[in-house]
Amino acid sequence: MFEAITNNYGSNIKKIRKDLGFRQYEIAGEEITRNLISLIENNKTPLNEKTAKIIARNINKLAKEKNIDIYIEDQDFFNIERYQAKLIADQYIEEITNYINNEENYDFISKIREVENFLSQWDIPYKKLITYEIIGDFFYKKNDCNQSFMFYIKSFENAIRLENSYYLLNLITKIGRCYIKLGKYQEALNFNNIALAYSKDYLDEFFLKISFNNALAYKNLNLPDNAIEQINNIENMLDKSDITKYTDLLILKALCYKNKKSYDSALEIYNKIISFLDFNYIQKKLIVYSNIMDIYCELNDKEKILEYIKNSIYLLNKIDSMDVYIPKVYIQVALGYKRLQNFTLSKDYFNEALNLSEKINDLQVKTEAISNLIDLYIMEHDTKKIDDLKEIIIDLVSKNLLDFNNDLIFKLILFYNNLNKPQESNKIISFILNKKQNNFF
Repeated sequence: MFEAITNNYGSNIKKIRKDLGFRQYEIAGEEITRNLISLIENNKTPLNEKTAKIIARNINKLAKEKNIDIYIEDQDFFNIERYQAKLIADQYIEEITNYINNEENYDFISKIREVENFLSQWDIPYKKLITYEIIGDFFYKKNDCNQSFMFYIKSFENAIRLENSYYLLNLITKIGRCYIKLGKYQEALNFNNIALAYSKDYLDEFFLKISFNNALAYKNLNLPDNAIEQINNIENMLDKSDITKYTDLLILKALCYKNKKSYDSALEIYNKIISFLDFNYIQKKLIVYSNIMDIYCELNDKEKILEYIKNSIYLLNKIDSMDVYIPKVYIQVALGYKRLQNFTLSKDYFNEALNLSEKINDLQVKTEAISNLIDLYIMEHDTKKIDDLKEIIIDLVSKNLLDFNNDLIFKLILFYNNLNKPQESNKIISFILNKKQNNFF
């Protein structure tokens, strides 16, 4: 407990107030007078905890009204160094934000370590919340969901301390999408349910995002009916003039019908999307074409497969920027050619998908491309190409990006055994065993 004795804490209030450009009467509010503020600031009357909390609350309310990004706590008045640490944190936040926006040329990882080291010395949860969320956004944009998840969790821990529903719900949606990207679908559903435990003041604002994440998780858990139920709830509330969000929702709905083998329903939705997408939405159209192609691959309709391969390639040649979905389109085109038994073009597009996945750090696309290429190279007895892919797989395992029991590992071992090259299989097995042992210790 802070002692209610005459002290110079009032000078701290005065400094903070003037830094923010506020007047005494503005931070007085209804519970205390401007005269009391004046007496405290001039150290003519003591500052106690109750009054400090009121002043801090009034400052934060005023800052929000004036759109000033600051969160003052009563402890700041009793320890001005704590307040100054927040200002330093603001400088770090600005520096990190500038880097993310402008891709400035400096060692970002070293800067993050520097920021984390600084924040570890101070109990400033609001600044930690903001900083870790920004870093999490950076890694998510880079498709590094492991790092992104870690920093979102750190931000979430500080949001809990602040008991702010808005920040909590915002981070729940971001953590939920990371779980989905990492293939942890049940965890995503469990985490999203946390949202229901908090104040509903902001729930409507995040309801659509949380429901979409839930639908995506259900779809990936092969529970399409649960996903469609979530989607129907969203569709009734969504502003359909938002073409991007509406298209994403309908694509997810079509994917669910495809999982149910309701191909006609899925194709009907895709055709509806195509009917309202103009050339400004070329990337969305590409996704739709590749998804339609996937359906015709399952139906083994070779004429339609070729039609949508041509449609997709035509649009791919019109793309002038990289989108995270583009490598997936290359995968689907490659699968289409594979179904048509045009293995030369299939390999070309799988390799292009592999190259693009490296640029955007998409592990799912990378592993799918590698898996299919191994199958094609085995069929052609191209040992050299498989040796090259083996090095990529080993590198992914060494970086803990692939599990030890991933199917790619067993494909390699089986391939070398069938070639009667036990020494190659033994090298892979020894590497995995050593890696497991090192991870254990």
